[in-house]
Amino acid sequence: MTPQEINIAIAEACGWVAITSDVVGIPPGSRGTADARLIPNYHGDLNTRDEMLGNIIESGKMKQFSNRFAGIWDALSIPQPEFCERFLRTIGKWIDPQKLNT
Repeated sequence: MTPQEINIAIAEACGWVAITSDVVGIPPGSRGTADARLIPNYHGDLNTRDEMLGNIIESGKMKQFSNRFAGIWDALSIPQPEFCERFLRTIGKWIDPQKLNT
């Protein structure tokens, strides 16, 4: 998946709606299009891990997610793109590039 595809998939999982091809969307809890803004850069910004982890906890998939790591240090030290991939695999939204070509 490209960084933009990853950002869109995670934003949708975190409750963003009406995401455009310009990666503008309406954040969760907003009143409508007046609140539309760029979605977060989940793929490149470590600060977005809190929102992603909150989503995992709310979905009841924390055990599945934690099983994707060797330990707490692994979870804290991996690069953000890999963290995003593990998040998307946990919620069933990762699109494997090899499967697209078959």
